[in-house]
Amino acid sequence: MAVFFVHPTSFMARTAWNQPLDDATANRIVDERILRHQASVFNDCCEVWAPRYRQATFFSFIDTSGDGERALALAYDDVKAAFAVFLTELGPDQPFILAGHSQGTRHATALLRDTIAGTGLYDRMVAAYLVGFSISHDDLGSVPACENDVHIRCAVGW
Repeated sequence: MAVFFVHPTSFMARTAWNQPLDDATANRIVDERILRHQASVFNDCCEVWAPRYRQATFFSFIDTSGDGERALALAYDDVKAAFAVFLTELGPDQPFILAGHSQGTRHATALLRDTIAGTGLYDRMVAAYLVGFSISHDDLGSVPACENDVHIRCAVGW
């Protein structure tokens, strides 16, 4: 099984709206802290796919000019493209888990609603773990919230 893990914000710069993919500081935080302490929970069950993406700076979440939303949209475009590659590499029948944290949850929730819900991908999704970002039942589209620890094809968040 595989997990598509969308990491949280590690780009804190005020000099750009989106992280350059070669930003050494943000990449080191992702590789040495975030993946080690968050995505590693899946190491015993799954191959972890954690794409680099041009994440929006932390300050996009408090921006009121519209630039922050455009930065988040660009980041989502990268995540959506990476998910398409993930699916191609995964093969047509392999089950997967969708997971995200913080900004990653924002993007993973959009993938769930826009790309997975109501499609054949939904039948392959074991669960969606959407943590560290406020989401509602409406954000999930037609995907139900998990009711217990053995419920599958559902989403859980906190």
